[in-house]
Amino acid sequence: MEAATCNQRVEEINAQIQELEERRRSLQEQRSSMDLPELKKDFLNAILTDLKDVVGAVPAPQKKHLRQLLVEKVLVKGQHTIEVWYRLPHFSGVRTLQKKNEPLI
Repeated sequence: MEAATCNQRVEEINAQIQELEERRRSLQEQRSSMDLPELKKDFLNAILTDLKDVVGAVPAPQKKHLRQLLVEKVLVKGQHTIEVWYRLPHFSGVRTLQKKNEPLI
């Protein structure tokens, strides 16, 4: 590879890195200006474990319905890149399991 081509590519990558760092700083500023509660990793891990147990015990049609409720969209960006957008409902209280055709909200 020619040195000029290599140098140009290095400059492009450095510019991308600088843009990403600026974006990260901007996002950090936005996050710090929001009043967000601290994430408790142990609590989240316990919820995910419980969710796996519950979903594992549910019949296939209800699993499909749950996925449709929780997944906003799936983007396939390439052979090795898939982006999943989740819909996180805001529940006002504890809900019990519903019948198949009964709405959750």
